Amino acid sequence: MRWDHQRLYDDCPPGGGPIVRTCHAGADEVIVPVTEHGALLAVVFLGQFRRRDRQPRVLTMWDQPAIDHALAAALPLQSYLLDVLHRLDADRPAELDPREARIERFLRTNLRSDPSLADLADHLALSVSRTSHLVAELTGRSFRDLKQDHRLATAIDLLTQTDAKIAAVAAQCGFPDPNYFCRYVKQKTGLTPTAHRDRRRRPEPPV
Repeated sequence: MRWDHQRLYDDCPPGGGPIVRTCHAGADEVIVPVTEHGALLAVVFLGQFRRRDRQPRVLTMWDQPAIDHALAAALPLQSYLLDVLHRLDADRPAELDPREARIERFLRTNLRSDPSLADLADHLALSVSRTSHLVAELTGRSFRDLKQDHRLATAIDLLTQTDAKIAAVAAQCGFPDPNYFCRYVKQKTGLTPTAHRDRRRRPEPPV
């Protein structure tokens, strides 16, 4: 199933519940977003239907009570999925210092909002100065460099593993200007975002 990442981010506000929206093919669908700390972690699509006669006739017609029932039934699923993600995260081998893991998690879940060192300090309940020293002590890098590494890694992953539009990838990585995002990726990697995506689509040469 193809879907527009940017529309999905716009339609699923942080902390919001299950929603109904009309997809690009004209069908209605129930979407269950799983978000935490402002980041969209997962999405579940619970079937398609139609509310109006002009929509695809192959789909079942739902009236408003049926839609309300589906949304209410999806709420426990949303809570369950977030709990599963928490348990999976907790079961991972403790390869990082717990403080470093917390910093990594903060960056991963807040990257879209381009968090500052002060934001991280608030999250850790530390002073900005102490937070700066802690990041350097744990990672050997400045907060700025650490954040840029996360942005770049996330960008390459989204470009090579999804069909998200470049503007949507830029927004998810904290770049409100797609043009600046393209220049940034080219400067850091030597390839444009489009080139990264094209490399994924090209077949591997025979060995």
